[in-house]
Amino acid sequence: MPDVARIIGRTHWLIRSGNEGLTTVARFENGGMRRRLQYFMTRTKSKTAPAQRRPLGHESLEQRIVLDATGLEGNPYTPDLDLSAIATQEVVAGDTLTLDLLTAGGTISDPDGEGNESGDTFRFMLDPDVPDDTPTGATITSDGVLTWTPTESQLGTFEIVIIVVDEGSPVLADAETITVVVSSANASPEVDLNGSEEGTGYAASFTEGDDPVTIVDDENLTVSDEDNTELVSASIIITNASDGEDEVLSVDTTDTNISAEFDESTNTLTLTGADTLENYQKVLRTLTYENTSASPTEGDRTIEVLVRDGDAVSDAAVSTVTVSGENTTPEVDLNGETDGQNSTATFVEGAGAVSIVDASMTVVDADNDNLDIAVITISNLMDGDAELLAVDTTGTNITAGYNNANGVLTLSGSDTVANYQQVLRTLTYNNTSDDPSTDPRAILVIVSDGANYSTIRTSTISITTANDAPAFADLETQTAYVGEEMVVVVTASDVDSSDTLTFSLDTSNSPASATITQTGANTAEIRWTPGASDEGNSVGFAVLVSDDGTPVMSDNLEFSAMVNAARPTVDLNGDSEGTGFLVSFIENDFAVPLAEPDVAITTDSSTTITSATVTITNFSDGTAEVLAADTTGTSITASYDDTTGILSLTGVDTIANYQSVIASLSYQNTSEDPTAGDRAIEVVVNDGVVDSLPATATVTVFAINDVPDLTLPAPYDAPETPVEVTEFTTVSFTATGTDLDHTADELQFLIDSDDSGLPDGAAIPTITNPGGVFSWTPDATGTYSFRILLVDSEGDVDQELVTFTVVDDTTAPTVVTAPSGDLTGSIGSLTVTFSEAMGSAAFDIGNYTLEIVGGTNDGTVVSFVDLTQVSDTSVTLNLATDLAIESYELTLDNSLIDDLAENLLTGDNTFDFAVLGT
Repeated sequence: MPDVARIIGRTHWLIRSGNEGLTTVARFENGGMRRRLQYFMTRTKSKTAPAQRRPLGHESLEQRIVLDATGLEGNPYTPDLDLSAIATQEVVAGDTLTLDLLTAGGTISDPDGEGNESGDTFRFMLDPDVPDDTPTGATITSDGVLTWTPTESQLGTFEIVIIVVDEGSPVLADAETITVVVSSANASPEVDLNGSEEGTGYAASFTEGDDPVTIVDDENLTVSDEDNTELVSASIIITNASDGEDEVLSVDTTDTNISAEFDESTNTLTLTGADTLENYQKVLRTLTYENTSASPTEGDRTIEVLVRDGDAVSDAAVSTVTVSGENTTPEVDLNGETDGQNSTATFVEGAGAVSIVDASMTVVDADNDNLDIAVITISNLMDGDAELLAVDTTGTNITAGYNNANGVLTLSGSDTVANYQQVLRTLTYNNTSDDPSTDPRAILVIVSDGANYSTIRTSTISITTANDAPAFADLETQTAYVGEEMVVVVTASDVDSSDTLTFSLDTSNSPASATITQTGANTAEIRWTPGASDEGNSVGFAVLVSDDGTPVMSDNLEFSAMVNAARPTVDLNGDSEGTGFLVSFIENDFAVPLAEPDVAITTDSSTTITSATVTITNFSDGTAEVLAADTTGTSITASYDDTTGILSLTGVDTIANYQSVIASLSYQNTSEDPTAGDRAIEVVVNDGVVDSLPATATVTVFAINDVPDLTLPAPYDAPETPVEVTEFTTVSFTATGTDLDHTADELQFLIDSDDSGLPDGAAIPTITNPGGVFSWTPDATGTYSFRILLVDSEGDVDQELVTFTVVDDTTAPTVVTAPSGDLTGSIGSLTVTFSEAMGSAAFDIGNYTLEIVGGTNDGTVVSFVDLTQVSDTSVTLNLATDLAIESYELTLDNSLIDDLAENLLTGDNTFDFAVLGT
């Protein structure tokens, strides 16, 4: 029989049984009209011979029918089978489907049954085309009862062809289809990546450089199976992986029987091992995606998740991961093949410039061929303009500029990564000072591709100098107090900072109980506690210092200490060791305390205290630094001088009250750029006789670096609205850069024109440092954008975009000034000024003619010897000798003289004047 598509619709069939098991069939389309009448027969019972179709003989059928426009003679109406009311049938493999078509809603109509004495008898049959139109095993009774027991190999949706024939003469037929869905007896497992949300899919995003991202709902993903408590495997497949082995799927199988293996060649993660639904759910909730490519292919990845219970596999649940790229930061490695990315070098005084990077240092950028800028900075410039950085830019498009005021070498100009690497490999340091500081120099190197700056790399330079003798700093007579340890700091210096200094006491000329301890490279502390017998005496000390140079050099120092009676004490930390107090202050914090609540004051001379002084000894931030105390309930008055950093407490009061007030001391710093480091805040009390030894509260101030702020004036601050300028007309404005933490000299303006859209060879803008004056004379029409950068000395950057639309210059130039009227004096040249920038013809001496007018020399041409271009808008015409007393006419050739846009000169082109003499 024909396939389903040929049976459905309004096609009717006339069927006859023939000899040798053949069924003859005639098909009529267009409701039985005689056009497109086809006869053929199909073998239905032979199992050995293939199906055949051949034209029917006239004797078998054609002689029995007569065709006209109304139908078939003897049986003019075909049966009409309608199964549209029968719903889709569902059956489980192994179960039997029994369906009575007429009871289930099917109908048959045939006009032959009305007024026809014999009437028509209807008989049902199935399409003999097995298994294409009739599934194997399906049967139907002549009165329309369909029976079928599908197997597990017959899962899916079937369109079964039902044929009804009448018993008229000739026999006519109609065919329709019913739908049967066969499902497995074993229920498939199911996986839902989003839990209770609609559908089974999930959406996630991954951005280049991210850590692995979870690509399912890690709290609500579900795995279920109606007839199994375990699964045996799962497959997770990136169906459209674009970046090969850089795309990775992973899960966490901890505490399960599940094993995970990721195949990079197929981008498939396979989970194996029989385990509970709960454990497969637990593992799948940890599913992550990662892309390690430095330049990943952007777009969606379709990731299919399927689970298996050993008998059936789930439908695929899809996680869609949107992959986005990021511009990769360039990288600098100053020591090349050696471990790490930083380098070291040694500079020897007087030996000349030294290379400060390895010869194999590298610069790489994974997704850019060119770099735009490199900044090399001596971060701790010690010897001013004696320190120099230099490179060799030969053979490149890179421009090098060194600022010896701040130790910054800038390399600018778009050029290949290889050329930037070539230039940076020539980086050298030199110091021309006769007494260079020996502090190691930290040379910071950073490069940019126009979008991102690399991580700062550091070349550390050690400085070696010649040996000189150390020298003590002068020391005045000291004051000591009975029972109180005297601490005297002696300081020696050595221009050779690499030398190690050693301090010692001359015991023959110093008290026996005195000690000396070296506290730093150039300092030592002498400690001595005088006894009662020393009161009123001047006690002498002798100190020695020597270096470890060749030869060893030394110096000596003698001083004396006057011993006075004992004085009061103040202890800021009470019961704790020592008398000091430590606290930290972070920029923008609230005030911090300067003492513990159990402050202790002692004195042998009085029961009261007369005053106290609290001093910021290294007052750094002016009025931003504030000391305060609470004097409530006391006779004490507090007064703070914000110009000196001194808080004065005055008024005779009990020791207890002074202790209470000093315990309330606080420090605040309101600066937005506080000087970082320790503040030594000394507290001294006076008992009416003598001041106490200072007790010190140390406040460590931490500053937070602020990003610079770049501002462009209107209308240049709105890149979405390009500023219209005329070709060859200079546009200029001043960008403003501020930074709470840096001076103007520590800020640098830069212009990135790499992605401006300018054609090759077009004029590019400039910007001044310092000042930030932007200037550009465009010579190409179109819309262009430039990125202005403001970089501080620590590498922080702010940037703004400025956009211009350059339009054609259609304005013709005119002469603004030319010689005219009566001139006196010696006239050896003539100056002409134009209204705008001019083309080359304006600077061609041949386009100017000077002629005497009137008198005996009328018509005489005076020659110019040459022409001086004063600017792009002005020329000076030079004469061989001063002009004689005559009347003249200067003529400009306005057929040739034009501006840069080739607009010819308009307006007056002849100018009359007279020379009257001196």
